[in-house]
Amino acid sequence: MSFLKTMLATMVGFFLSISVVVAFFFAIVIASVIGSKERPKISNKTVLELNLGFEVLDRVNEEDGALLTLLGEEKIPIGLDKILWGFDKAATDDHVKGVLLRPDLYSGGFATAKEIHDKILEFRKSGKFVYSYGDFYTEKGYYIASACDSVFLNPKGMAELNGLAANVVMYKGMLDKMGVKVEVFKAGTHKGAVEPFIMEQLSDNNRTQIKNYVTGIFNTMATGIAKARKLDKSKVRSNMNEFKAQNAQLAVDYGFMDGLKYEDEMLEICKRASNIKKKNFKTSSFQKYSSANQDL
Repeated sequence: MSFLKTMLATMVGFFLSISVVVAFFFAIVIASVIGSKERPKISNKTVLELNLGFEVLDRVNEEDGALLTLLGEEKIPIGLDKILWGFDKAATDDHVKGVLLRPDLYSGGFATAKEIHDKILEFRKSGKFVYSYGDFYTEKGYYIASACDSVFLNPKGMAELNGLAANVVMYKGMLDKMGVKVEVFKAGTHKGAVEPFIMEQLSDNNRTQIKNYVTGIFNTMATGIAKARKLDKSKVRSNMNEFKAQNAQLAVDYGFMDGLKYEDEMLEICKRASNIKKKNFKTSSFQKYSSANQDL
């Protein structure tokens, strides 16, 4: 009997301990979420820093962002809704002097990139500066950055400006060796989604439609870059398709970049543009600024 009492007491104590730990954890997460809604303290001459080094979704769950903050993550994802709203808010906020964009390894969709690109062009009409800086630019990341007043690259960095392409992996050969037969019911000639499972090569119709939508995306990208950077569209297309800007200096020579700067030099440019006199200049998080202000 004493053994059962001891075991029961141990089990009760164990579950109580687990409950306390779980409750404490959720209390911290809730406090972080509530705290993230408080307006951050920004000075009269603030430069917001927007980091896009992740996949930008339409919306990001606030609890997930709070949890990442709790775990010590520095780059907190931000949803497209808050990016667009943040630019609108910053355009009329007298405390904000400009924005420093860091596209980094942007991996979001092209439609999202176009919305951010267009919003930056709209933000520039406020008279406030927006600069872009990065160690590496993806194709879509650079498309976003091209809308900025100036685009800078680390002297040791590079930009992936080599045009667009599409690759389709065909699985039929592998499935045949495994003895798997895929049964498909389809109507029409442009049902390309199932072709990798039932054909060894793309059909002409599917190849044409893939070429058309990739060409359409690239034309939109090249047109946006050329217009924002005041470059010749045909030269932008050819320079990208031929990957002429294969290093940092060539990216400047072909007009894709405005200069090569190291981190401290880029911050000095932002500091001068904001007319900030203090030595220890730091940017403020665009993510925190937008998240805290959207509910006000």
